[in-house]
Amino acid sequence: IKCIFMSVQIMFFVYDANHNICCILCQQILIEMHDSYLAGDEHVQPDTQSFKSVMLAWAKAVDSEQDAPRRAQRVLEWMINLYQTNENSKAKPDVECFEIVLRAWSKSGDVDAPEKTEHLIVWMEKLYNEGVADVKPRTRSFNAVLVAWSKSPEKYAAQRAEDILYHMQRLYDSGNEDLKPDAISYGTVVSTWTKSGKQNGPRRAEKILRLMEIECDYGDSTLRPDVILYNFVIEAFSKSDEKFAYKDALSVLRRQITMYRSGVNKCRPDIYSFTSVIAACASFSGHGKERTSAFKAAVATFDELLKSEYVSPNHVTYGTMMKATARLLPLRSQLRRKWTKKLFEKSSKDGYVGDMFLSWLKEAASPKHYHELTRGRRRQNLPPEWTRNVIERRPVKK
Repeated sequence: IKCIFMSVQIMFFVYDANHNICCILCQQILIEMHDSYLAGDEHVQPDTQSFKSVMLAWAKAVDSEQDAPRRAQRVLEWMINLYQTNENSKAKPDVECFEIVLRAWSKSGDVDAPEKTEHLIVWMEKLYNEGVADVKPRTRSFNAVLVAWSKSPEKYAAQRAEDILYHMQRLYDSGNEDLKPDAISYGTVVSTWTKSGKQNGPRRAEKILRLMEIECDYGDSTLRPDVILYNFVIEAFSKSDEKFAYKDALSVLRRQITMYRSGVNKCRPDIYSFTSVIAACASFSGHGKERTSAFKAAVATFDELLKSEYVSPNHVTYGTMMKATARLLPLRSQLRRKWTKKLFEKSSKDGYVGDMFLSWLKEAASPKHYHELTRGRRRQNLPPEWTRNVIERRPVKK
């Protein structure tokens, strides 16, 4: 009963572990249990759950306590030492003990987190090979390492994450069924490449996405990519310095639409998917016919959006299409005038004439045409029906 009471005390503080003092109190109770046990009171012998609870308390305090991952790991190290020296046979570590500490490191964003998580995996493998069966690393364990690398500022972080993913796959292919990469594994590597700042980042991210698509085509429903992953890759191409990146962005969107129509509902394109492709087209910096081709790609994407039964354009979409018109079509051309008028009429009808749209309208239209379209009105006195659906909170950036 005494042991249960003290364990309940620990859990009480765990639930409020956002505060450093609660973590310290949890650990102090654990130390008191250990000291009492050494003094001969077997009723308070700390067990796996006792240590796990204290580590969990420190893991929960990561956002408010910079040293929390290290404190959690020290408890784990103490626990394993007690078990290996036969000082406490109930302090047997399991995979969850390690994963609590792994997640604490991966969540922390600490500069040492990637290496710390990798060392923990190596330690788990060593203990497992020594006979501690319950600490065998699994997919969730490795995913924590991938997350740690996804937050790393190191230039090689994305490559390292990809290498770990392939290592997991090789181990799984060789018979280790506990290490099958899942959607989180692949998704983490995709997002790491898209955030890497590398010139080839978008293409490397797409490569991983394609692997998921292939596995999905072969019948592995657990690796179905979702809309977030597709959007990561499309956005990466929209911000890429590669000349024809808009073609890649459009290609990814078309694969996404095909995947959705095949029955994968979780990847259904949203407004961000379509608008990011249009943005990629609008940012094209080629010349002559190349710019016309980029505009045609933007129009094709916009038309696909208008035909969609599950998503509609918003003020950002209209603003981005007007940007494409202003940047890609020749000055004083009939096509430029036609699309300027068409976009304004539809945007005003749908209530999406926002600051971004007006800013690019001034670029796309001649002063006279702009005056005609807006009827000489300024932003402050536009008809309410033109702006009724606009939600803009920040200044417009071109």
